[in-house]
Amino acid sequence: MSWATKQELMYVMNEGKMKAQSSHLSDQQKESIADYISNSIDDNQIRKCKFSLENKGILGRNHWVGWGLNHTNNRNQISSVINSNNVNKLKFKWAFNIQGYESRSPPVVLGDLLIIGTNRGFVYALDRETGCSHWSYRAEGKLRNSPLINLEDLAVYIVDEGLVVHSINALDGKLNWKSPVQREEFNFSTGSPVLMNSKLIIPISTIETAVAVLPFHECCKSSGAIVALDAKNGKVIWYHRVLKEAKLVGKRFITRVKKFAPAGAAVWGTPAIDDSGTKVFFGTAQSTQSPASKFSDAIIALDIKDGRRIWSHQTTRKDAH
Repeated sequence: MSWATKQELMYVMNEGKMKAQSSHLSDQQKESIADYISNSIDDNQIRKCKFSLENKGILGRNHWVGWGLNHTNNRNQISSVINSNNVNKLKFKWAFNIQGYESRSPPVVLGDLLIIGTNRGFVYALDRETGCSHWSYRAEGKLRNSPLINLEDLAVYIVDEGLVVHSINALDGKLNWKSPVQREEFNFSTGSPVLMNSKLIIPISTIETAVAVLPFHECCKSSGAIVALDAKNGKVIWYHRVLKEAKLVGKRFITRVKKFAPAGAAVWGTPAIDDSGTKVFFGTAQSTQSPASKFSDAIIALDIKDGRRIWSHQTTRKDAH
């Protein structure tokens, strides 16, 4: 049970198999139990580094600091020594075992560090040459996206599945700050964060896409979103909900279950920021209920200053799940 994340343990007590046994507990007591259990495990199967992490080692080599390399997501590492002439000569060097737990978190590189997240909420800072671990940190939920590194202050930002944003120190893995992002039911995180100056841009998705087909689910009310946080302290600067609040649009023919729209337009991917640093670009998924919104299946540009929508271009009309 210790391998479960805090968010998984809270779900078990609030909605899952331990709901009856936990019914007499307050929310604070449940939080304390989840904290104690999820923090009680020491991932001792990881090979710890026996040498210190030098600042110069971090700053003296090439970096890949986020999912798309930089804020424009061009994914073009011009200083790499790997090219079409030598890529076929690469050889296996080391492997890192995460005990069978999957990792959907693409790693990032900071000099001699390779930083990766796992499905159990652990973040590891691995030595690039040997694969040993300099430090580890555990988030409250699963990690499905890339970490992001701020080269100015060596902060590493991670966003767990429950939309809790963590800022940790790249040198020792200690927490700088932690900030839960406003979320609605079914909201979670899949896309990676991106940074521009002091603004940390977070994409928000919705898992309601998966439950929309259930016959007795009142589909649907959730929406994708983009939120900007202050990178220094995690405070919300602005929050852009892609769709307006859903309204009742009818009932299903047989079950008479209520239907709501607009809904959907999840932001699954990582946003990009233009070279001028003034606009945030992102794509949205389909609507989850008819009538489909004009902001689903769309490419949208926001003003990075206040989150105001500048323009939207829909690529597929009338696409409802």
